[in-house]
Amino acid sequence: MIAGVMAIERFPYWKHTVQELMKHCDKVYVRFDGHNGDPLILNQLKAVCGDKFGKCLLTQGWSVPEWREDCLRMLDNDKPTVVLCPDQDEIFADGFADELKAFIVSEKKAMMFTYAPLETCDKRVVNEGVPYPVEPHMKAFKWEEGLSYYPYHGNAKISRYFNSDCHWTAQTKIRHLCCYTPAMEARKRFRNDVKGKKKAVKAVTLLGFGPSSKGEIQVQGEVWSLNNCYDAIPKKAMKLCTRIFEMHDPAKRKGKKDVGRDGKPHWWHLDEEGKKGRRIIMQDVDSQITNSEAYQLAQIQAKTGIQRLYTGSPIYMLAMAICEGYTHIRVYGLDQLDREHLLQREGWLFWLGYALGQGIQISGALTAMDRYTKLYGYDYAPEWDDYQEKLFWQGHPNLMDYPLSQVLVDGKLTYRNIPSRASAGDLYAGDR
Repeated sequence: MIAGVMAIERFPYWKHTVQELMKHCDKVYVRFDGHNGDPLILNQLKAVCGDKFGKCLLTQGWSVPEWREDCLRMLDNDKPTVVLCPDQDEIFADGFADELKAFIVSEKKAMMFTYAPLETCDKRVVNEGVPYPVEPHMKAFKWEEGLSYYPYHGNAKISRYFNSDCHWTAQTKIRHLCCYTPAMEARKRFRNDVKGKKKAVKAVTLLGFGPSSKGEIQVQGEVWSLNNCYDAIPKKAMKLCTRIFEMHDPAKRKGKKDVGRDGKPHWWHLDEEGKKGRRIIMQDVDSQITNSEAYQLAQIQAKTGIQRLYTGSPIYMLAMAICEGYTHIRVYGLDQLDREHLLQREGWLFWLGYALGQGIQISGALTAMDRYTKLYGYDYAPEWDDYQEKLFWQGHPNLMDYPLSQVLVDGKLTYRNIPSRASAGDLYAGDR
């Protein structure tokens, strides 16, 4: 059975798009937004679908990926062979029926579609003829038990099918009717300019295990985490986690002592997370871990021109986000104030500065950066030395004494031995 799913709110030409969908499927399943939707649509839906009416799910609200997941869950009991999932203002172009037949007998799991230039009722050109959206989207896929959009990789991708190796690149395109009339165009909010450059924020949240991850965090976009995140970050954040970075030597992480809270090996957990559709980023592909992939260090070095200062796993995360064009990077739990990560701090601050220099918005808990509260030369005052000493000692073991500098005391050159100013409350433990 081929199932067609569509989420409908109040698109004025919904009958046309539903009828076009019905040409390619055996049953139609509709998620209807009861909060914002037009009640007339709900009243007419069953009559329009006729004997191809499968099910209607009445829900409240319209947010991604929740509405896509709602549509998918309607199919759990019916177990179709293939699922078609155009949006309420989209139609498959001519030639799709033949291509669908070829896809069904192929080994590929999902079809990725590019978009034709926006269609209009009066042949006017919208967005200077640039297709919208710019990137390919997954609008058809083969159904399997346990499919989900979580963790959501964007562009309507089923999480298990995020890898391009399983994609059928469709030759037919999606016809997009969101600006069909001038009035519809006036209401449309574009996420790209006329040259196809995105205006929308492309966000990612980098999440470690330090103190700032324990409080209230505001996740935006995808979540990337690292190492044993399956045991360490909140469940809501883990649901959105699309990438796990395990950049250590495998020989040092496969030991019997390196286990999760359930007693199962860390390497087993990484494989399980890969099976859920998460990308496992490592130094090299590991045959024991599903969806493992090699970190593209050489490419990132070439793109940024920076060969060094890769001093910790969080920096690999940050550098990848910069090179992949993310415009907003949120950070939590990567505080870099504990002793273990003291030597990583310089590299971390450098890469934060590099991102800011690229015009990228950086937010969240920027603990290592935010501790610099005074401006050299502008904020000289009696407390300046205390401020400097606190910056120096923060992250060192508590109660340790170091000779800081040579000073003149009663005309004699001597060392000023300053005990650590960092109290237990100032020190952070467990950055990740």
